[in-house]
Amino acid sequence: MLGEAKLTCRAMDKHYEPELCRLIRAGILVLKTRGIVFDGDFTYTTETEEETGLPVLKTWDCTITDEWVKTTILAYVKANFPGMKDAEKLQEAFENMLGSMMNTSGYTKWEGGNTNG
Repeated sequence: MLGEAKLTCRAMDKHYEPELCRLIRAGILVLKTRGIVFDGDFTYTTETEEETGLPVLKTWDCTITDEWVKTTILAYVKANFPGMKDAEKLQEAFENMLGSMMNTSGYTKWEGGNTNG
C-alpha cells in the first residue's frame, strides 16, 4: 500500500515515506472509528537517519486485501498529504467513499461483522 500511496501523492522521495505511513495509519483509524470493519492491518517502523537527522522508514507491512478499503484509505492519504491541489475536493471524495462504505452490508460493526475476505 505504501507504493500506491507514493504514486497517488507523487511523492517518490524516501523522506516522504514516514509521512505517508502515518497518513495510512490515520486513514485506517478514521475507518475504524466510523464503524468500518475489515481484515488486515498496516504497520511500520522508522529510524532517524544519521546524516540528516530526519526520520526514514525502516520497515512496513500491509495485510489489508480488500480493494475498496485500500482505495478509501488512499483517498484519505491523498486528501491529507501536504501540498495537494484541491484538498477540499479530495476530502469530500473521501467522505463520500466512506459514507458509501458505511451504508454497504458487510462493512460495519453493527451488521454483525465483516463478510469480505
